[in-house]
Amino acid sequence: MTGHLRRPKTVANISGLEGVVWFSEVDLRIAAGPRTFARGRDLVSSVIEVRPTDDGVRAVVDGTAPYEVFLGPASPGFFGECPCPSGDFCQHCVAVGLAVLGSTPVDSGAALPQITALHRRLDAVLWARTPVDHAGSLDYAGAAGEFLDTVAALIDDGHAAEARPLARRAVERIAESLVTMEDTAGVVTQACQRALTLYARACAAARPNGPKLAAWLFQLELNSPGWPTVTLSEFADALGDAGLAAYRTLVEEAWTARADGDIRQALTLLVIRERLAKLDGAPVEAPLPEDLPSPAAFLGVSSADHTPWLAEFLVHAYLEGGRASDALELRRSQLTTHPTRDQYAKLRETALGLGRWAELRPWAVDVLRSAPDDLVGALIDDGDPESAWESAEKYGCSSGAWLEIARIRVRQHPADVLPGYRGLIHECLQRTGRGVYREAVSLLLELREASEKSGRLGEFEEFVAVVRERHRRRSALLDEFDKAGLGLGAAGEAASAVS
Repeated sequence: MTGHLRRPKTVANISGLEGVVWFSEVDLRIAAGPRTFARGRDLVSSVIEVRPTDDGVRAVVDGTAPYEVFLGPASPGFFGECPCPSGDFCQHCVAVGLAVLGSTPVDSGAALPQITALHRRLDAVLWARTPVDHAGSLDYAGAAGEFLDTVAALIDDGHAAEARPLARRAVERIAESLVTMEDTAGVVTQACQRALTLYARACAAARPNGPKLAAWLFQLELNSPGWPTVTLSEFADALGDAGLAAYRTLVEEAWTARADGDIRQALTLLVIRERLAKLDGAPVEAPLPEDLPSPAAFLGVSSADHTPWLAEFLVHAYLEGGRASDALELRRSQLTTHPTRDQYAKLRETALGLGRWAELRPWAVDVLRSAPDDLVGALIDDGDPESAWESAEKYGCSSGAWLEIARIRVRQHPADVLPGYRGLIHECLQRTGRGVYREAVSLLLELREASEKSGRLGEFEEFVAVVRERHRRRSALLDEFDKAGLGLGAAGEAASAVS
C-alpha cells in the first residue's frame, strides 16, 4: 500500500455499514483502557477504507505506517487485531471502532453541535451492551459525565428544545445499563440522576405535552429498579395542571388494578402516592399506608430471586415515610444475607444520609471479613486504602482484588507490592496463549514502574532474566517481551551469565 492514501470519508457516507455494529463506545473504552482510548480518539480522522466483512469490519488506519485493522464480535463483546507494535487491541482498533460508530469528539462550547451526531453519539457512549465491572463503571461514568456536560451546555445556550430528547434518552440508556453494572461507587447512579435533573431543566424551558410527560414519568417510576429518583416538584411547571391531573389518574388506576401478591408494584405505587401527597402539601411526616410491610415481614415473603430488587423500593419507601430504623434494619439484613461490596455500599449510603455510618461501619466491616475480595473493595470505596491493604495481606484475596489495591498502594509504598507482582506473574505464566502473554507483559510493566519508584530496578532486571530463562521455549512469549522492551538489562545479563 502506498503512502498516497485517500483522506477518510465520514462513516455516514460509507455504504454497507448498516447493521454491523455489535458494540458501543463503552465497550471500546473498557477493552482499551483510558490511555489507549484517548490515543485512539485522536486517530479517528486517519481511518480510511472502512468496509464490512462476513465476520466483522476491516479498515486501514494511516498512522506512522498504514495498519490494517480488524474488529470482530465475540461472546461477550468483541475483539480486535492490529499488526502494530502496541498489540491487538490498540489505539488503531479504538479509532476504527469510533469511526464505525460515527463517534467524533463533541465540542460542548460550540454554539449548536449537530444534533443528529449527538443522538448517534448518545447510544455509543451510554449503552453498555455487555456486563461492566467496577473499574469499567468508573470509566463509563466519566464518559457519561462528558456527554451530559454537552447537554447542559445546550440548555445553558438556549437550546433546551434540542437538549430535551437527548436528556430523556440519556436517562433511559443509563438506567438500562445500570441493571448489569457493578456500580459499587455509585457514580453511574449519580450520572443517571443528573440526566433526569437535566431533563427536568430542559422540560421547564421548552414545555412538552403535559399528559405525555406525565405518562413517561409514571412509567419510569413504575418500572424503575430504584434509580433514578423522580422529584415531582422539579417537573411541576412543565407538567402543568393537565399533566399533574393525568399523573394522578395513572397512579390511582394502577393502584386499583394492582395485582395481588405483586409486592414490587405495590411498594412502588406506595412511594409514588407518598410523593404526590407531599407535592399536594400533605405533612412531610405523614406515614405511608399501614400495609407497608415491616422488614421482617418483607424478608419472610420475598424469594431470594427478587428480594434485592424489592429491597431497594422498600428502603426508599421507609425513608420517604420517616421510618429510618426500618430502612437501616433492612440494609443490615441484606448485608448479612449477601456480604458483598455492593450491599456494603448501599448500607453506607443509607447510613450516611441518616448520620449513622460511624456507628455502623465497624459492624459492617466485620461482616465482610468472610468475603475478603468484597472487604478489600469496600474499604477502597470507603477511602481507606491502608485498611484495604492490611486486609488483603491478612485475609488473602483474589488476584483481581489484590491488583486493585496494589495499584493504589504503589503510589506511596512501591516496595510493598513487589513480591505480590512477582507471584502474580509466575501464576499467570502457568497458562499459555497470546492473551496470557500480553497479560504477563502488562503485569511486568507495572512491576518495572514499582521497581523504579522503590530504587530496585536491578532486581527487576534479574527477575525478567529468570522468567525469560524459565520460559525460553515459548517463542511467542519472548516475542511479546521483546515488543514491550523487556529484554535483558545489565543486571539481567549478569544473572543470565551466572545461571
